[in-house]
Amino acid sequence: MKFLTKLVICLLVLAMPTMMLFGCSNEPEATDIPFTVSAAENHMSSTTGHKLLRIVRSVDELNSVASTRYHQYWTSDGGPFNVYYLAELTQQYDANYFKENALVLYLFGAGNAGGVFDIKQMERKGKELTMSFEFVQGAATAISYWTIVVEVSKSDVQGVTTLKTNHLPFTGETFTDDLIIIVLTEQVSKENWNREYTPADFPEFNFSLIENLLSPFPWQTGHKRILFLHLAEPSHTNVLLAVELIRQRPDVFSAEVNSIMYGA
Repeated sequence: MKFLTKLVICLLVLAMPTMMLFGCSNEPEATDIPFTVSAAENHMSSTTGHKLLRIVRSVDELNSVASTRYHQYWTSDGGPFNVYYLAELTQQYDANYFKENALVLYLFGAGNAGGVFDIKQMERKGKELTMSFEFVQGAATAISYWTIVVEVSKSDVQGVTTLKTNHLPFTGETFTDDLIIIVLTEQVSKENWNREYTPADFPEFNFSLIENLLSPFPWQTGHKRILFLHLAEPSHTNVLLAVELIRQRPDVFSAEVNSIMYGA
């Protein structure tokens, strides 16, 4: 009996790798599918029923979606007037297009107007399709709406029943590589309000030009001088290094990068 027990245990141990192998083989493989971004538009009109994430495989499906989504606006003659903003898609994509192709529509709202929307990957895994993208909102504080239209092959999305989104961290540039912005302390600013600063005044780093921003109304800047320090050798690494070094000066109230604001 002990011999049989040991034999069974040994057989199970030997069979485990095979069992695990068969178990893993049932997991669908993840594959990237080709895509083309046809539109990535942002607008600030009042919008009804905008939110949507869907694969459109026919003209009838596209007409159904387009007929229920519109902007509203008012004029001196009254309103609201409706503009069916997806109507142009029904003209652009006809039955001939949908013979071999499909559309992925992603419509969503944002708290700021403008910005950057960049699709990085469309990945299929079994019946699931995931759209991975980078998105950063613009600088204008206003409710806005995004319309994303993506062209894909119908065969690549055949059988897909679940569509997901994956918001990736933004890897685009968030500041320029050629200058830093500093604010001098109030006391130093008052003592040197009309002084023209030069690169020699900032020996900590290799600057090529100092822009002296002089306001005729000192109270607008809190009685503090603002200077743009241009790098002789532009790079994002040098910008960060320059900011760190200049911040250590006792006459500097603040030193910051020149942030990029993505507008509408």
